[in-house]
Amino acid sequence: MLITWHGQGAVQLKLKDATVLIDPYNKDSGLVAMRKPFSAILLTHGAKDQENIKSIKEPGVVIESAGEYEVGEIGIEGSESNFEKPEDSKQVIYTVHAEELNICHLADLDHELSDKQ
Repeated sequence: MLITWHGQGAVQLKLKDATVLIDPYNKDSGLVAMRKPFSAILLTHGAKDQENIKSIKEPGVVIESAGEYEVGEIGIEGSESNFEKPEDSKQVIYTVHAEELNICHLADLDHELSDKQ
């Protein structure tokens, strides 16, 4: 597995037969748009600057809520987490299970997680 940080919250997981992108950014960010195809795109929260999937040629499966998902050989678990301040929106923490690895993306976590999370 190759893990690449693209800037802001955008992280790419390149697997043998699939590619997962977490929190793509939009063209207004000043960063180069990511146009390659992806097997899945995971969105951790509703921030406008990280949900630009329109510029991606083949976004694959788009996941934006808590739950359990399978995309090919990839297992994805999303757990809901609130920000510490109640006026902030909710977010999803994703754990990706692939190639005998478990990778957890904590989004904009600003507090300790509970045992359940």
